[in-house]
Amino acid sequence: MKEKLRDPITYADGRRLLFDNATSAVPFNILMALILLFILPNSNVPLLVVVSWFVVMLVVSAFRLIHCVYVLKHTIFLELNLLHLKIFQLLSFITGITWTSIYFLSVPFTSALEPYIILLIYGGMSAGASASLAPYLPAYFAYILSIFVPVIAYNAIRWGYDSEVLALVCLMFLSGIILVAKNNNKLLKKLFSLGEENKILVEKLSGLSVTDDLTGLFNRRKYDESFATEQKRARRNQHNYALVYLDVDNFKSLNDTFGHAFGDEFLKYFSKYLKYYFKRENDMIFRIGGDEFAILLINVNKEQVLLMCNKIKEYFKSHPAFEYEKKLPGRQALLDNVTLSMGIAFIKHDRSISIDEITSLADGALYKAKEEGKNAIVCA
Repeated sequence: MKEKLRDPITYADGRRLLFDNATSAVPFNILMALILLFILPNSNVPLLVVVSWFVVMLVVSAFRLIHCVYVLKHTIFLELNLLHLKIFQLLSFITGITWTSIYFLSVPFTSALEPYIILLIYGGMSAGASASLAPYLPAYFAYILSIFVPVIAYNAIRWGYDSEVLALVCLMFLSGIILVAKNNNKLLKKLFSLGEENKILVEKLSGLSVTDDLTGLFNRRKYDESFATEQKRARRNQHNYALVYLDVDNFKSLNDTFGHAFGDEFLKYFSKYLKYYFKRENDMIFRIGGDEFAILLINVNKEQVLLMCNKIKEYFKSHPAFEYEKKLPGRQALLDNVTLSMGIAFIKHDRSISIDEITSLADGALYKAKEEGKNAIVCA
């Protein structure tokens, strides 16, 4: 179920920062409470009142810490989880209420100085929170408003000069600190947005670096990078696999007769042809170089591989160029000589064999298919 929040956190980095910051802020929160635990009893505030408040603060802080650690440990921040954001906001509100409660608990017993010390601590906590809670403004508003609104309202209705001034100063501070938090939030959003754009750019560049510019298939670099990974996965899952080396027979004559531009178009077409036939999720197709291709097939038996290779070879023989037959008159005889040769290295999952050996087997089988007159399939 999708639900709009007042200020939803768009990026996973922002959500992680939010819970990271809150985790780091809990010890500081307890330290500030500890300071009041030592100061207030010396100012005629009953020890039982202060200790009871401190225990409540410890419990609330513990809940906040446990929640943040849980979210970070289980990587819940990777997705926009509304439930945990609402829990975070609620705990921020409870923390703020707990902080403001000590002001009202101590006012009847203290002199004029102690409330100012408490408000000074509130200011420091709020300023720190303007940065730590900036990724998610609803939580910051729940925290800071629960601290200052009751204090401002209390002093505003006391009708004393000092109280009125104090309420006005607190109101001005609250307005300023909210503005700072909003600016911090905008800055963070811009940073996270740039970070996401950089990730997308890196992914695109990575995709370009492992794909062939002409055909869009994986290139030789991707072949070298992924083969070991796929081989280990096949062994782990006890899947047999095969490497098929494939070459377009007499491709050079196409280039020599019709030009390299036609040869490039032919390779583009042929790449689509390969994608159409080898389209299982784990099938990987590579352009090794020129008119030579490699296909890695995982979780297959020998009969399946031979059937797929024979099917693609026979169909290609009867339809060697499809739409290109319509473009160039008088070329049918030449296109009839464009066939496929394939060399297959079929490996059982329990066989210990190096990547170089597998490649050598497939390449050797392809060479043998060429020697046998082309338009042939040889399985090593």
